[in-house]
Amino acid sequence: MRSSGFRWRLAAALGLMLLISALSSIPLDGIKRGVKEIPGYSSARQEAKRHFSGLRYSEIHNLMHVPFFAVLAWLWMRVLTPRYGVTRAVFLTVAIIFVFGIIDELRQIPVEGRDASVSDIGLDLTGGMFGLLIYGFFYFKETASRR
Repeated sequence: MRSSGFRWRLAAALGLMLLISALSSIPLDGIKRGVKEIPGYSSARQEAKRHFSGLRYSEIHNLMHVPFFAVLAWLWMRVLTPRYGVTRAVFLTVAIIFVFGIIDELRQIPVEGRDASVSDIGLDLTGGMFGLLIYGFFYFKETASRR
């Protein structure tokens, strides 16, 4: 029987994947076509444009792939390492990040104001690598302290 810790870690990883999917389903220009707009979405977007006038909003938006996928990779490492060991967990995590990134990009094709982008998949993988590095730093630090 699996521990409740495993279930919570798995739920967190899957929950973040659902959150990423939900966020990538929102049109960049707000929600249209008979659906009510999310309260504050347009004003928050205008505020972000004002504060980051040197950068385009889409550039800031695209950079959010990195932290989301870094956390996602870290969560999957927490799920997979106890069962498969670090080496296999790294390969499985990279595969999960890559496949999920492709699926998420393809899902955006019919969403108004969004498109599928190879560079976004690259940002997903970059975030995943950061998550692996962070996990590895703490994992090996903990392992070394036990010796």
